Amino acid sequence: MKGDVWALGVVFAVMATGSSPWKSDSLGGLRQLATAGNYRLNKSVPPLVADVISKMIVVNPSQRITMSELEKHPLFREFRKSGTGKVMRQVSKLEIAMKVKWEPISRSDNPPEEGFVGLQQVCWVADRGMISEATLRGLEERGLKYILGARLRRCREVREEVLGRAGRYQDVASNLRVKEVRVKGRRYVVCHNPEQAEKDASDRAAILAALEDRLHEGPKSLVGNEGFRKYLRVARGSFRIDLDKAEAEARFDGKYVLRTNTTLPAAEVALQYKRLLRVESFFRAAKSLVETRPIFHQWDSTIRGHVFCSFLALVLVDELQSRLAARGHRLEWADVRRDLQALAEVTVRDGDKYYRLRTPLQGVAGKVLQAAGVAPPPPVRPIDPAQFVVPTP
Repeated sequence: MKGDVWALGVVFAVMATGSSPWKSDSLGGLRQLATAGNYRLNKSVPPLVADVISKMIVVNPSQRITMSELEKHPLFREFRKSGTGKVMRQVSKLEIAMKVKWEPISRSDNPPEEGFVGLQQVCWVADRGMISEATLRGLEERGLKYILGARLRRCREVREEVLGRAGRYQDVASNLRVKEVRVKGRRYVVCHNPEQAEKDASDRAAILAALEDRLHEGPKSLVGNEGFRKYLRVARGSFRIDLDKAEAEARFDGKYVLRTNTTLPAAEVALQYKRLLRVESFFRAAKSLVETRPIFHQWDSTIRGHVFCSFLALVLVDELQSRLAARGHRLEWADVRRDLQALAEVTVRDGDKYYRLRTPLQGVAGKVLQAAGVAPPPPVRPIDPAQFVVPTP
């Protein structure tokens, strides 16, 4: 846990200054500077931010601030008091600000308490693997807003009543259209992806064609294939293709259904649900990008710290992608990571002079830096020899 606080302090320092708190051209030099606990922050760093960093980047673990003490620091008290936008602008040169449209939680008797990050309005989003009567009942009893994926085939209400209702779809994007259906006071949003529908129909046609060619084979090879099995029926001791089943499956092509108790427009419900995939990809990326290691938590404070770091990474990536989108750039995150990782500086010596050389901007790196408001250093720049630390053998 103490190591996590140290790491979080380094992250804060990088956010506040735009660079590492230690400067060296070798891993040994960095280790020497870090273990000495010496670092410098720019004078432009807000006092509250500088103070919290100074309490986190402390070599002696017994003197380092704990996570529970960190929550009580004035910076995070201000965070809870003023909301995310104001404090995140203090912390980061990029003026990171959360841009989430929250749906209010209505509780007449017990208003929600402020959480660790000061959120009072939350909408729970989960895929169909999380939906159950117990889950829905728990969310409803607590007055929580939700957007949940519904089971198309297993839930009779969804399969027969929701999908069976006629209605005009509203176009949301080139590959998404939606319509709203209400059943006994329950609100559903039917989402249809025309591109996925074509793919589903094509895949099913390929399966049926392959099944037709293999009907003469033994039952074991047919039943053992999951793709074949659901289109088979036994008639007079032999296997036949169940055309009725194939026709019924066509009703689900390119469709998924959401259940929600929010008042958000149907299009917004669908878009927020699609962001769930984005969140999941962020957490996967955090394991490699932030090198988040597997942790077996034993205390609530470590769980909060772990979630906080992951959520912070999510906010940073989301803000960067929003800024790119505002400039008309639709970039793949893998390309952004690859081209930024290729950007580096090296220090060279020519006699008694030192120079810092920057690698050329590759691919989308220039667009990303421009969107973030970060000017890359010149390709070659002289540096003061006093700033160059030579590691001691």
